[in-house]
Amino acid sequence: MTSEARHRPDLKGSTARSRTAADAQSQRKISDQQISWFDKLAQEGLVSKPFNWALFTHADSRFPEIAGLMGALAGSFWALLV
Repeated sequence: MTSEARHRPDLKGSTARSRTAADAQSQRKISDQQISWFDKLAQEGLVSKPFNWALFTHADSRFPEIAGLMGALAGSFWALLV
């Protein structure tokens, strides 16, 4: 009996649908194959997670990979200052 069923007597005798691996994969944005590729690269030491300072120091851009928040932060600062 699950903890939810213990606290809700109205659930006694009802059945719950269990999730299968296929259901879990259909709910994700990445596939099992992509996860295995990532795991393999991580084992080889080819994955790093450095802090992205550019997110805070770069201004807005037409190119999303180099866009930052500096314009928004500066605008918010000046709006609060006034």
